Order: sequence, then structure tokens, then C-alpha cells
Amino acid sequence: MKFPVRTAIAASLLLVGVTAHASDYYIVTPVKGRTVNTSAIQVALGQVTLADAKVGTAYTYDFKPNLQVSGDASYTGFGVSWAVASGSLPAGMTLNASTGVLSGTPTAAGTSAFSVSATYKTKAGQQGYQVVVANVQAIVALAANTDTNFGAVPVGSTVTKTFTFSNTGGTAANGVYAEVAGTGLALGTPNECGTAGSPVSVAEGTSCQVTVKYTPAGVGALQGGLVRVNSSAATSPSSLALAGSGVDPYDANVTLKLPFNGANDSTSIADASPAAKTLTLYGAAKLTTTTAQAGGASFRLNPDGGTTNYAVVSSAAIPASGPFTFEAWVNSNYSGSDAQAIYNQYENGTATRTVISLDPTTRKFNWGHGQGASMTSTTGVPLNTWTHVAITRDAANTLRMFVGGKLEVSLANYSYSIEQSKPWIGRFNNISYSGAPFRGYIDELRVTAGVARYTADFTPPSGL
Repeated sequence: MKFPVRTAIAASLLLVGVTAHASDYYIVTPVKGRTVNTSAIQVALGQVTLADAKVGTAYTYDFKPNLQVSGDASYTGFGVSWAVASGSLPAGMTLNASTGVLSGTPTAAGTSAFSVSATYKTKAGQQGYQVVVANVQAIVALAANTDTNFGAVPVGSTVTKTFTFSNTGGTAANGVYAEVAGTGLALGTPNECGTAGSPVSVAEGTSCQVTVKYTPAGVGALQGGLVRVNSSAATSPSSLALAGSGVDPYDANVTLKLPFNGANDSTSIADASPAAKTLTLYGAAKLTTTTAQAGGASFRLNPDGGTTNYAVVSSAAIPASGPFTFEAWVNSNYSGSDAQAIYNQYENGTATRTVISLDPTTRKFNWGHGQGASMTSTTGVPLNTWTHVAITRDAANTLRMFVGGKLEVSLANYSYSIEQSKPWIGRFNNISYSGAPFRGYIDELRVTAGVARYTADFTPPSGL
């Protein structure tokens, strides 16, 4: 027995126990002999030249803007399926069947020709395209053939190293040039890798070499050192990090080295010379971080008007004869009538006693000797200002005084012997001068035996 359609629906609703109203449902009834008419629909894909791709670089292209659908007023851009009809896509790339987006990261160079089809309902359109994938020019550094650490290089000396950069990009690299970064580094010769003003080409599978010179201008580690080779089409330059350090060429000759580094109010002061001496502090002599020329601290000596703060070194630093260099940074805040002793070897009071001081009236540096062979700078030192003073004697017995790196005065044939007694720093150990205490700060004090570091104008070292 056949039931009418309405009866069947009502019966079904009763069976599931659901309360329903006729207005809640739509019934689609197939009509015999009737189908959806797609004969008027037309689908086409436009012709376009696709942008080139690069190996290793992400690539995206959306085919939807090239799609044209006509003959269907209900078309909204959806309901299209995409496929590669023939040919092949570049390795590493795919076509999304729902969105029509070509994407991926090509893995090999070459030209790929293919056809894309777009199907809407029962109609399809097809068009041919191609993508050219180019190799990225790659200049790759080969660090293994040369140590990238220049090592410890004496200040003013030059060490060279040669580095190899190889083109592994699969095509010639154009616009290649080398450059360096870091204080004391410079390009040397030979240089096959070009310069910014004169770039070169490096053929596929070949390499170029670049020479780098390191000439440290001061003591300390090389900061930010690198050699870099650029290419006009490379995604990024290839570089090698370089290391090294500048060292004092006369460090073995140093007999007293006082950088005066340490914590504020510390009374622990170390001699950093190879044969370290001992310092004994008197009064309230101590380190301070209030002011410093370098290293964050300095030696504080009577800046508040005191007279009993000083240090005594365990043994002589300036040699009795021959070349030497004394140097220090001083900062005086005293403008009274007393002399200010910076350094002296006077403890025994012999005729060869020697003192380095600051004149209270003229504020000029003075080198004094027990036998009357003295000299005074021509430049006065401003108050509360760090000033570098250096006194040298060379192998020809010429004594020179420098202030701020400028030669101020010299004495020829200065062959006087220098007393070999314990040095005093910050006080003159002769009561007739009331001790001549230095009032202010001293920093970066160094004595070198056997070497006149400076015989002409120079740039004072900021630190030790």
C-alpha cells in the first residue's frame, strides 16, 4: 500500500517524538525531466606573465584575479576547484585546490611550464603559465682554512690574515666587494674580492681571497671585528667574526703599573706590573669612584684639604740610569700656596733624590733632582681636570717632559743617577716642605724601565 507524502512525513515526526510545525520545514521534490541549466556558463583563465622566483625565497601567486565566469547570475567567486592540468610546478611549490593560490619555497633553479584549470559547476577553463626559478647568488665564507683570531698584537704592530670566500650559489656572483669593521682593521693586499668602489665578479664554483690587516691602536680586545663580502644579488652578505687584542709592547719592562681600579673607598690597591710591588697606604688614602680617568675609579689623595694621605711603594720603579718612562693622569683641586708632590724617589735623601710635583702658583709640572738638574713644563694645569703628564729619558740621555701628549721641554745629556729608594705617591717625604701633599686624584700611573715610550708628540693612552 502506498501512503501520500504528507502522511509519511507526519508519521515520521510522530515516531521520533518531535513536535513540529509545517512552517519549520522546506521540502524539495525532484521534478521528473528537469535539471539545472549550465549551458550558458563560461569559465576562462586570463593569460599573465608570472614573476620570477628565487631558490630559497618564499613565493606566492593568486590565480583568482585571472578567473572569468559568465552566464550564471548566482556566481559569487566560490565553488571553484583548481588543479594543475598538465606540466609540473617548480619543486617546493603547490597549488591550493580550493583557493587557487600557488605558493611555496622553490628548492631548485629552472623553468617550469604548466597549465592550470579552474572548474565551476560543470564548466572548466584552462590556461598555460610558467615560472622561472633563479639561483640566489651565494658567497659563502670558508673559515676553516684560516684562524680568525689575530691573537695578542703589540700596539702599533700589524698582523695580516687572508680569508677565502667561495661562490656556491650556482651562478656567477656580480657586484662582489669586501669590507671590514672594527677598530684597527683594514683591507690589505692582495684582495681578490673587490672593494665598494671597485666590485668584481666571482664565477660559479670559484672563490676569492681577501687580506685583512690588524693594527691595534691601544691595549684591549678587538671590538666588533669582522670581514664581510657582499654581492649585488645575494640575500645577505657573508661574514666572518674576527678576534684579537692589542697588548703593551713594553709590558715586560713595566716596573710599576697602577690602574687604581676597584670599589669605592677600597684600600686594596694592586700593582699590575710583571714583578708586582706592594703599596702601603697612609691616612685616608683610598680608591674613589667619584671621578676617574679610566676604569671607573682613581686614587683619592687629600681632595678635602687633608695633608696625611699618601702611599709608599715597596721598592724603586724608576731605574738609576738609562732610559725610562714615567706617566700618570692627575686631577688637582687645590689652588693654595703649597707644592703638590705626585711621585718621588727621595726616601734616602741622597744627592740623587728625585721628585715629580705640581707647582702651587703656576700649576706647572716640575721634575726636581737633588743635584739641581730640574725642568718645568710651559703649560699650566687647569683645576679639576684630568691631565696626562709623562717624563722620559732615552738611550742618548735626553730627558723630556710631555703634558697632554705635547712635548713641553727637554734636557740633553741628562745622565744624572736617580735615587733607588721606595717611591712615595701623593706626598714629598721631606718635612721642610711640610710633606707637599697632593690634593686631588691620580689615575693610570705607570713606570717603564729601559724604554723611552715617547720622544715626540703622541696621543696619551686613556688607560693601562
